[in-house]
Amino acid sequence: MQRLPPPGGTPPAPAPAASPAELARTDDSSGSFTRRLRCTQGRLFLGRTAPPEVLAALCDRKPLSALKILVPLAEAGDLHAVKVLAFLAEGGSCDTYKPVTSASREILVSLARTRGAAPETLRRLVDLLAEEQAGPAPDELEACRQSLGELKKLRSPRARLRP
Repeated sequence: MQRLPPPGGTPPAPAPAASPAELARTDDSSGSFTRRLRCTQGRLFLGRTAPPEVLAALCDRKPLSALKILVPLAEAGDLHAVKVLAFLAEGGSCDTYKPVTSASREILVSLARTRGAAPETLRRLVDLLAEEQAGPAPDELEACRQSLGELKKLRSPRARLRP
């Protein structure tokens, strides 16, 4: 229904054009949706143990960048950094990582649908699960291996003798 101008008044001004920031916010790509989910997962598993710059690197799916920050901290004796290294090392199972299966994917999408997820959210979830189904990225596997190597170095008797 169109609003009529008040008697003797001027018609209301048209709504201002959306700013680029507003357009970017409304055009929320699957990539940013996936990033937010990775950030949520990182915060869930790591709590406050990861420094903000490490969490940001993990959110951006740049685990090797996170390692560059974590290794010196862990070598200096920061137990939080050691815990994050252990998280990146996947419990030592870098080469046995199991991607999301097709059956799990269908269950998760069905669950989201029955809980009332909007069509756009379902599309983004499908994109995210397809990414997860593809398995870890080469950088993620390499970060896992390097983290495992760093943890082994830190546990060695020689590492404990360093001043």
